[in-house]
Amino acid sequence: MSIKTLRKRIALVAVSALGAGVLSVAVVPSAGAAVFAESATTVTMTASTAGVCQAYDSTSRIAVVNRLQVSSVTVAINSGTNDLAANTKARFTISGPAVWTNAPVSTAAKALSLSADAKVLTVANGTSSSESNAIPALTLRPTGDGEVKVTPATINSSGVATALNAHSIYFVSACDNGSYSATTSKSKLDTSATALTASSAAALTGDTTGAATRTYAEKAHIALWLTDKYGAEIDETASYLTANATNGVEVSFDNSTFAGTAVLTSNLNDAIVSVKLPTGVTAPTSTTVTVALNGVTVATRAITFTGQPASIVVSGVATHIATGVNDTINFVVRDSAGNQLAGWTPVAGAATSNVNGATVSAFTGASSATTVQTATLTAGSSEGASSTTMRVKLDDGTYVVSPAISFTATTATAASWTISADKQVYAPGEVVTITVEAKNAKGNPVADTTVLASGSSAISWQGAGLTKVTADPAHGDTATSGKWTYKFYASTTEGSYGYSLKTDMAAAITAAQTGTFQVKSGAISNAEVLASIVKLIAAINKQIRALQKSLRR
Repeated sequence: MSIKTLRKRIALVAVSALGAGVLSVAVVPSAGAAVFAESATTVTMTASTAGVCQAYDSTSRIAVVNRLQVSSVTVAINSGTNDLAANTKARFTISGPAVWTNAPVSTAAKALSLSADAKVLTVANGTSSSESNAIPALTLRPTGDGEVKVTPATINSSGVATALNAHSIYFVSACDNGSYSATTSKSKLDTSATALTASSAAALTGDTTGAATRTYAEKAHIALWLTDKYGAEIDETASYLTANATNGVEVSFDNSTFAGTAVLTSNLNDAIVSVKLPTGVTAPTSTTVTVALNGVTVATRAITFTGQPASIVVSGVATHIATGVNDTINFVVRDSAGNQLAGWTPVAGAATSNVNGATVSAFTGASSATTVQTATLTAGSSEGASSTTMRVKLDDGTYVVSPAISFTATTATAASWTISADKQVYAPGEVVTITVEAKNAKGNPVADTTVLASGSSAISWQGAGLTKVTADPAHGDTATSGKWTYKFYASTTEGSYGYSLKTDMAAAITAAQTGTFQVKSGAISNAEVLASIVKLIAAINKQIRALQKSLRR
């Protein structure tokens, strides 16, 4: 006998129910197989066999047996499939309400041993590699109702064990298989009409990403895998599936004929429900799809169909752009429900929407449902108020046009600039806002691309009594609406302070620009109290004089 190792799979074949109530289960090789290997076996278990509630399924590796009719199950290993290499072992482990009933064997050629709880049976080949019948027939006896899982394993000469695929026999007091179980059944919302199988259902972790949101022209699909509590296909006798959707959405079991309600009477366990908007409907629509088996809900899904574009939202537009200069802007496309849409590529608006030579171009691509896309906004050659638009073309040939993309065309060269604080008096530790403002030769704010200075050596900032909140003025800072704004904390010590900024931003201004402020607490001094009293007395005297003058008349 050649030296061979156990392969990865084992299969059970129920061949008969014996008069004594013993169900014989044998491993049967495919043609020409010479080694005990699940991958080389075929599986049959007929429902007509007495005591078999559910025939063995080779995919799910499950059988259901009435233990009141079957007192034990024999795993018979046919000759030619039981080879073990010298000094190797086969181990069969039971979990669940059953025990092995084989008697221990101990010879020089082979040994069969049981664990103390009779749950683990080990067959060991001796030193001979030509020993036949190395794995004898194995018999298990149920001890109650429930799942009995038989897990084979190989153990090589180094003692390393490799578990093989397990098989389950459910022992019951009465056949109760075939009825729908919500616990073992599965459903999946998908973007394609792909049926579930036993293996894909077992590996299922959730719906397909993005399947709950479809465009008005797309379909969604709900794949079902309906099983009984043992994980086997349901009994479809006299059963039917229904599917319906809310808000006028249509459903179908054949992905061809759609209506508000669909009915299926065959091939139920792996059915697929396809969902779509009625032909011609392009408005955004939300729906809930309900699938029921014999009136019992087996799956529900909420699906949103996005509509055609209703608006283009543009953002990131600079307030002031230098003449003839490009600026990058952002855009998203939305339907009338506010859903952000993917797949719509805008174009420039009509030429009549271009004011003062402004244009938009160079769209980076189709709109995205999750982020912004960009386009290039170009200012004309003249200073002044400017605007343009972008648009997307709908199915009927009409356009959705963005609101005016407005900005001011100006220059990036400063002719003058100033620096100031937002107040003259601050409480100790109060936030101080320092603003630098620059204008070009025409008195217009400089472009947003204008930098505060040409380089780090061309700027000098000093701020007594000021501690930066984020950063001091730096040469690379760019303007917004012709201004640069900085935040500082005022000193906690009362007093008068000053600040100074020198920059080469405007050629005509070479000296530093300065400003002052005071830090003063909210406490009132005696002198201030006295001054207030004097003012109050003066006001009272004035009123008395006015009253006396009125009485003399």
